[in-house]
Amino acid sequence: KGEAGNALFLILIAVALFAALSYAVTQSGRGGGGADQEQTSLDVARLFQYASNIDQAVMRMMIINRCSETGISFEGAEFGNYSHSPAAKAECKLYDSEGGGLPYERLDFSTVGSKNPAFYRDISVVGVGTGASDLVMVMHNVGSDVCAEIFRREGLPVFPAGDGVGGANIFKGIYPPPAGVIGDQAAELAGHMAGCFADGPDYKHFYYVLVAR
Repeated sequence: KGEAGNALFLILIAVALFAALSYAVTQSGRGGGGADQEQTSLDVARLFQYASNIDQAVMRMMIINRCSETGISFEGAEFGNYSHSPAAKAECKLYDSEGGGLPYERLDFSTVGSKNPAFYRDISVVGVGTGASDLVMVMHNVGSDVCAEIFRREGLPVFPAGDGVGGANIFKGIYPPPAGVIGDQAAELAGHMAGCFADGPDYKHFYYVLVAR
């Protein structure tokens, strides 16, 4: 009886150790994915905060400084030439202490590196505004993981089909007819002020509407 009891005790210990080892291996495997997911969530949170800061500065310039939607200027941004003709007023420049008061900065992502914002004059988002060109900020090539997290937050079940905006131009104070439309091919994006669009499987871009027209 004593030997049988000892054998049973050893078997129970072995089962417990095996269960503990299996749990540790499972948690370890999940830990990497969890850490990656957490980092992506942080990237997306910082991206939306970045865009929101610009959005609020643009609104302040329009309301407090009485800047028109054509008078807003992004001079000082590194992605393209944003100079107006005639020259924009200091109080209507996003990156001027008399205007939006924001310092120019890139945004660093954990997986795709540092990215510059681009501001476009001839992109229209379906279901946002009247169908005229909107003032849209785009962060190019933010990666599939970032876009997937954005769509999860927006409640979109799948990544939309290609909905590129090739031919869009930098904002310089005028709004020509749309050169690119978001939400026509990828209907899931219609009515969304922010999201991602794709120019192909490897090119996914974040957009944020600053002024809906």
